Amino acid sequence: MFESLSFTYDGISSEDFGVMMINSGTGLYKEPFLANRSIVEKSIAGRDVPLFSRVEKKPLSFPLTIFIEEWEKRDNLRAIARWLDQEEYKPLWFETDPNKIIYALFEGAPQLIHNGLKEGYITLNVRCDSHFISSGFREYTKSISGTLTDWINNDGDEDLAPRLEIKKRGNGSIRIETFMEGQRVNNFEIRDMLDGEIAYVDCAMETIRSSYAENERYLFDLCNDDYLRFILGNKYDTDSATKIVFTGDFDIIIKYEIVYKSY
Repeated sequence: MFESLSFTYDGISSEDFGVMMINSGTGLYKEPFLANRSIVEKSIAGRDVPLFSRVEKKPLSFPLTIFIEEWEKRDNLRAIARWLDQEEYKPLWFETDPNKIIYALFEGAPQLIHNGLKEGYITLNVRCDSHFISSGFREYTKSISGTLTDWINNDGDEDLAPRLEIKKRGNGSIRIETFMEGQRVNNFEIRDMLDGEIAYVDCAMETIRSSYAENERYLFDLCNDDYLRFILGNKYDTDSATKIVFTGDFDIIIKYEIVYKSY
């Protein structure tokens, strides 16, 4: 990450502002490896060993130092300030790995360190909205007629729950089964869908909505509630492919986000 020279924040490259990343220290790069975490436990009278409750993970946070190239020529310090001074979390990624995204704000008191001749750098602290790194949303699109078998690879570090957009062709039911290492994980079904009806499914929230909801058409009684999960087969393996079997006549868009614990 810190070996990058440029980064993109809020959709704008640092190169557009004449800003580059630098290592203000000496020697090797020092960057976050895992999120900061603490053990939550409770001491109980008469018990020498505290009672374990859970592990609490903190959002990622790390320092960032950027050098201002051609400061005197560009005279764009205020433009840089407006770019970095956001009011909500914005996507941030680095040139060495643009497929890994964090959602970040700059917190604390950034410092401008210079020699009085418009040559210098800015020190910042990055605060992320979570303890993980994201791939951003990916889309898998298929048109199903009968039965289709395919695979979706979860190359991240945690199980994921996708969002589904299912458009039915003809009246009838649909089924989506997932398998990991030969064992069935999910058997998601919606019965009695209507021709042209679209089901919007959020597997993480376990919600389902029909495109005909305004006509008091609801799908939760027609769904078996076995919402999809793309799980990691071997949690130490970075190549976990989920076998997925579609049955029915429908078009589907699967949106999912790979989660990484570190760069």
